[in-house]
Amino acid sequence: MELNNLHSASNLEKMKFLKYHDYDKFMRVLYKSIESFPERIKTDPFPLESRIAALYKVIDYFKGDDIQEFKKCAIIQNIINGLEQDDIPSSSK
Repeated sequence: MELNNLHSASNLEKMKFLKYHDYDKFMRVLYKSIESFPERIKTDPFPLESRIAALYKVIDYFKGDDIQEFKKCAIIQNIINGLEQDDIPSSSK
C-alpha cells in the first residue's frame, strides 16, 4: 500500500477492509501516512473541525490502555496544534 496515495481507489478499499478486519493495522497505516505526509492534512478538502476530530480519534487509539504509544500521540498533537495555528509542520520526524 502506497502511503503517499491513500486516496487512490485501491488503497481506499484496502483501508476500508483493514478498518473492519484489523483495526490495529488500519490505525498504524493511517498513523504512518499522517506522520510521513503531515502537510497533506492541511490541504485535505474536509472541514478543519472534521480533520481535527479524526486526528483526536487517532490519539485516543494510541493512548488506550492496551497500546500506550505516547510518542505517536505527541506527534499527532503537534500536527493538530499546527492546523489550529495554520502552521502545520512539513514533516513530523
